[in-house]
Formats: sequence, C-alpha cells, structure tokens
Amino acid sequence: MGSAHLTELFRGAAPAGVSARITDDEAHIERVLARLLDEARAARPSIDVPREDFVLHLALHFPPAATSIDALEELRASDLYLACACLRGDGAAMTVFDASYLANLGAVVPFPAGTNAGDVKQAVREKLLMGHDGDPPKIGDYSGRGDLGGWVRVVAMRVALNLARGKTREVELEESDRLADGAAGSDDAELGLLKKLYQAEFREAFQQALTGLPVRDRNMLRQHYIDGLTLEQIGAVYQVHRVTMVRRMTETRKELATETRRRLKAKLRVSRGELDSIMRLLQSQLDVSIRAYLEDH
Repeated sequence: MGSAHLTELFRGAAPAGVSARITDDEAHIERVLARLLDEARAARPSIDVPREDFVLHLALHFPPAATSIDALEELRASDLYLACACLRGDGAAMTVFDASYLANLGAVVPFPAGTNAGDVKQAVREKLLMGHDGDPPKIGDYSGRGDLGGWVRVVAMRVALNLARGKTREVELEESDRLADGAAGSDDAELGLLKKLYQAEFREAFQQALTGLPVRDRNMLRQHYIDGLTLEQIGAVYQVHRVTMVRRMTETRKELATETRRRLKAKLRVSRGELDSIMRLLQSQLDVSIRAYLEDH
C-alpha cells in the first residue's frame, strides 16, 4: 500500500463530483482519514472494521456541499464506524449496537399507550440491522451528522407511532435521517416527534397554565407578543422601570413553564426523563406557543 492508499480509496469511492471539489493536498487528506480511523477504533475497541471498508463508508457519507476533507471532522466517526461494522454483518458490532441503543429503548423513548416495547425493539432491529426483501440494512442510511443514539430514537418513535396506528407501510427512514442529523440536530427531531405524540395533552396543559396567570401578567404578554410593545414601553404603561418589567416577564415565563410541567406530570404520568424531554419542547417553543395562543383568544 502506498502512502496515499486511503486517499485513493476515498477519491475512488466518493460520489460523483466530490473528488473534484476537494482541493486539499493528498498528504493532508491521508492524515485526516488516518486520524479518524484511529479515533474510531479507539472509541470502539471491541470492533474491527478493515480500514479500507471504513474509508469507503466515510466517502459515501461525505457532506455533499463540502470542499475540504476537513468536513469529515464534523461527522461522528465512532458512530459511523459502528454503523459500518453493523452494515457488514459484524456480530460484535451488532451486540454493541443492541446493548447501547436497543436494550433500554423503552426507558428513553415515550412509546404511545398500548404499544409493546418488545415489538418496537424487534421492528427497529430488523429494519436497521437485518435489511428487508433484499435491501441492505437501513443502518447504512445513518450519515454521521448527528448522534447515532438520537437517530435510532427518532426511528424508534416513528416505528412506535406507526405500530400504534396499525400501519404496515415502511417507516420513512430517509425523513428520519433528515430530521435526526440535519442542521437543527437530533434533539430537535426528538422534540418534534414528542410534540406529535403528546400534542393534545401539551396544548391543553399549556393553555390552562396560561389562562391561570393573573390578568395583569396575561395583559403584559399580550402587549409584548401581540401588540409588539417593548418591555420599556410596557413599563411606562404600568409606571415601573424597564428592569422591573424584565424581571416580571422572566418570572411570568418561568411560572408558565412550571405550571405546564405540573399539569403534564399529573396528566401523562410519564417518567421524569420523558417529562424533561417534553419540557425541553416547551422551552424551545415558548415564545411561539404564547403568541399562537394569544392570537386565538
């Protein structure tokens, strides 16, 4: 093998146009590929993927708009290494994958009521690790742009939703991949599916919490979010300093989130971890939720 062996493999396997876009010299490309391989092997010591296979896998998942080999540094090399090994049918890799991402799936994914966690795990395992009707295992679709665990949870939640609705069609893994490791990150994807799963309960708890606020606080929110007044302008209305209004707005938003959490906890009876995930959804979309509710009432 020559000094540019990995580089040659990468350029040969990369999708059309990728090799032409990369302007780095071959020595730099070789160093980056070798470093990613070493890091991945160090992170997954029980798994052995031939270096050529891993480089080919990296090439297939090279960010489409990138112009430098350094773009690979942004990918999760160790997760891609595990995915590559599973795609090859490596038994040790499948054992690691199962123990790391499937064994406790029911504890980290809020499955719909009546859904059997064992059925979901098996469906996810078959889809990601076994392939179907001659198609390769869908673990090969994992791009490395987001956390592998988050990607698996997104897939699992979609499988669970489909099972709960009695659907037999294939889960849209391509969409799951886009959601899980797109620019917003896999956490946002999970939040979006949580919102879909608990949409009615979330809306009811939030509206009740907002309605339960003192009239003055609701008016303050309406003046800010609907009328577009600054906190300084609202302070002038109530004849208080802007700093006081900032403090009051912060307290009101905190009270709204706390009360929504309390109501959801009583209604859903989910675990603390699941409730924390749902509340991350509230915190990330609090302004939008306040504005949407006030516009309708």
